[in-house]
Amino acid sequence: MATIGQVLKAAREQKGVTASQAAAATRMKVQVVEALERDDYSRIAAPMYVRGFLKLYGEYLGLEPAPLIQEYMELHSPKERPSLIPQEAPLPNSGAAERKKIEIDWSRLKVFFDKVKKPVAIGLGVIVLVVVAVNGITRCSRWITEPRQVAAPAAEKKKAPLPVLREPPDPYIEIPTPGRQNP
Repeated sequence: MATIGQVLKAAREQKGVTASQAAAATRMKVQVVEALERDDYSRIAAPMYVRGFLKLYGEYLGLEPAPLIQEYMELHSPKERPSLIPQEAPLPNSGAAERKKIEIDWSRLKVFFDKVKKPVAIGLGVIVLVVVAVNGITRCSRWITEPRQVAAPAAEKKKAPLPVLREPPDPYIEIPTPGRQNP
């Protein structure tokens, strides 16, 4: 039975293109095309890239890519996936007695929180109201410690007119006015 690389190489030769032409047409590196044809998948970064390259190259050569990818997965994918969650190992026993499991009596805690809940909420509400009132008073009122000097109003100050650098030019076009004759 022919390998994936042999099938790809035979299809490329039947199409009559070189490895560099196939690489240029698929926008892959020539080294990747040659590695696929040699079944040297270690030259390609990750199995996910190999599947993508097989699909792209198979479609370019006119082959059905699904069987190529399936064969690659059967031959080169790990049979058992590693678990991302570590298995619980037993705690090392240092010769001491087994640790006691701490149990909490939730019914007593619930009663305690039910008793404390209402006074705490009222206390927090009072604190918030006091903070808002103090903030409003300090921002809305003026604390005058000494009289401020008021600047003179701008209307009382006399400003000198700006100097005219040159007289405006005479109009170039005389506009006839009704009732007046031009000389």
